[in-house]
Amino acid sequence: MPHSSGPTRRRYANEEVSSKLKCHDFPLTVPKDGSSTQRQHASQIVIAHRGASAHLPEHSLAAYRLALELGADYIEPDLVATKDKQLIAIHSLDLSITTNVEQVFGEDRKTVSSYMGNQTGYWAYDFTLEEIQQLTLKQRLPNARSMVFDGIFRIPSLNDILELLIEWNERVQPQLYNLNGNNSTKSSSSSSSLDLAFYKLDYPPPPRGVYAEIKDGPWLLQDTNMNLLDIFFQHMQGNQELWQRAMWQYMCDTKLLKQHQYKLPLLMIQAFQAPILKEFVQKWQELAHPTNDGSLSLTASVPDPDDPAATLTLPLPVPPTILLVPHDSCHREEFWFEIEDSFRDHIRGVGVDKRCFFTVEKSTQSLQYQPIIMEKARKADWVVHPWTERPETEFFVQNDLSGRRWLQQQKQQQDPDASQSTTVSSPFSTVLEEILFFKCKVGVHGIFSESVDIAVRAFNMECPNDNAGASAGSGSASGSSSGPSDACPPTGKASTTINKDNIPLAPVILFSFFLGVLSALLLWKICSSIQRSHDTNGQMNHNNVNGGSIMMTKTNTRRMGGKKHSAVPTSEDEAAQDGDLTLTPEDHEML
Repeated sequence: MPHSSGPTRRRYANEEVSSKLKCHDFPLTVPKDGSSTQRQHASQIVIAHRGASAHLPEHSLAAYRLALELGADYIEPDLVATKDKQLIAIHSLDLSITTNVEQVFGEDRKTVSSYMGNQTGYWAYDFTLEEIQQLTLKQRLPNARSMVFDGIFRIPSLNDILELLIEWNERVQPQLYNLNGNNSTKSSSSSSSLDLAFYKLDYPPPPRGVYAEIKDGPWLLQDTNMNLLDIFFQHMQGNQELWQRAMWQYMCDTKLLKQHQYKLPLLMIQAFQAPILKEFVQKWQELAHPTNDGSLSLTASVPDPDDPAATLTLPLPVPPTILLVPHDSCHREEFWFEIEDSFRDHIRGVGVDKRCFFTVEKSTQSLQYQPIIMEKARKADWVVHPWTERPETEFFVQNDLSGRRWLQQQKQQQDPDASQSTTVSSPFSTVLEEILFFKCKVGVHGIFSESVDIAVRAFNMECPNDNAGASAGSGSASGSSSGPSDACPPTGKASTTINKDNIPLAPVILFSFFLGVLSALLLWKICSSIQRSHDTNGQMNHNNVNGGSIMMTKTNTRRMGGKKHSAVPTSEDEAAQDGDLTLTPEDHEML
């Protein structure tokens, strides 16, 4: 069971206690204040689509492990069921797409699928787990990616994935971030002045999680009468110790997080079918009820604050559910009306085909960003995770085959006479530009990516200027309105704004000191100049004082009239030449 057994007494949480003490839901977004002390990249999360599948065969344990090494927040397995009701990770129920099933079992194992219109294939539900473990993986995209790893890796089971996660969260990550508190390697002399981030963590980096898809549930149900969700919960029931170490022990946090802290949910569930997500939520809530007496109880035992000798049983929070939205649904208003009307309380986000964010601009035959998805998400308080980022140009938003068909349909709706050969200009030249567009212009909360390293790098980068998101391809993807306010701030004009929290204090103090010294020297020079002028004038006036009256030349008297305003002779010769003029005391007082 999720809760630990022990000699202490156990009692269930009543309404009064649970209002004070409960397992809090984890937020689905990362606070910006927490990005500098707890994670490698910014506030968007990286979901490793089928692992780091741009580098290694998809849905292999090696691809999952590499994704964690590269900084992914989640690994993303597609869960399907075998003949003996075991869960494995593979993208398609047709094993021939990514395995060597034809070579191992031959044509005799092909069967007909009624769900697929009587199509024949090597369906995963016709093979036991033992048989599937005889297969090896191969590259699904041989024309785009290397096949050097074909025949090396095997299809992982859900148990294999959970064990991989346990190893990472319990052994690898604590070593990377020194969470075990072993500072013996830190030299007291040479390292004492080093500003090492992981020695100053206010909160440990959260463990990495699983973003699992309940794959092809309707297909499995129609062809085999097996319910994939029932199999999923049966797996929990039969592997409770494994789930406890991998997930449940992290899922009950009774303390509220501080503003700069964060914890992502260890488990997230996604599906294309909203009814499946609703069923998952209801089933979890039923099993998590403290009075549930079944063999599977999704509860946690925590110390009772009112009785040190007792434990309190609390329900584990429901893992967030994400509805996957294909491009043939996202532009239909009736689809969104149904989701918001019937399933809004059972989903916490949408995973949207990235093509849903664009329409075709008729006048320029280019992609135009439309903010309708983000507006609907903000209204419903959903997170948005687009899919899927791949490094090959043929998979950019405008270039994949299905995308071209979709764009052509869009153009045909706008102009029935449009030529079938009309092409749409490319808005992006690299996958990095495309990810930056979704980060900075659209303002998504995370992204599915097969090139995990590029996604992590993009989320580490500052956003371009206001037009850069659109200029990912000559401005053809410019939006009709700006992204949400919490998107990355542009660095054009806004980059001149100084963030006072990031200014080092010492240079500011030093600069202020030198500025003060310079100002004092300048003031001293001005005052000295005035004093010298005053002393000179005083000496010359003293030489012209006679019997209490001031002696001035006639020339200077004339200059007083307007030519040269000075009461002091320019030279002794001039004064002697022009003669003396005695000023009365009244004149002296006036001067």
